[in-house]
Amino acid sequence: MKKFILGALVCVVIAVLSACSKDNSQPQSPTTNTPATESIVVGTSSSCDIAPKQLTLAGKTYLLSNNSKAEEGPMKLAYIKCEKGIFTMGDADSGYVIFSAGTTNDIYLAGGRTEKGLHQFYSLGSS
Repeated sequence: MKKFILGALVCVVIAVLSACSKDNSQPQSPTTNTPATESIVVGTSSSCDIAPKQLTLAGKTYLLSNNSKAEEGPMKLAYIKCEKGIFTMGDADSGYVIFSAGTTNDIYLAGGRTEKGLHQFYSLGSS
């Protein structure tokens, strides 16, 4: 008799657990997040050794500038990587960094694969 009661108790526990798991397994709505493999393009050029004529960051367009009075600012704004002239958002080891340019709204692009590298200022254009 004890075996029968123990068996019935096990069946009841299994039935309750399976009912609980069905309640928690509701279909989830699809997400609209950008896949991690999708790159955000910030600029293009004919080569990774030539600075893009414009960069787009946070919805703002910056145009290549000849501002020799600007200074590299202390704040890093973004890391950029480049492949075949396509500049995209990157990681800290990607080779390019965009800094704020002192007290202005300008930005400064530094880095690259060549010995000389890229060192270009960009001014906020009209968007």
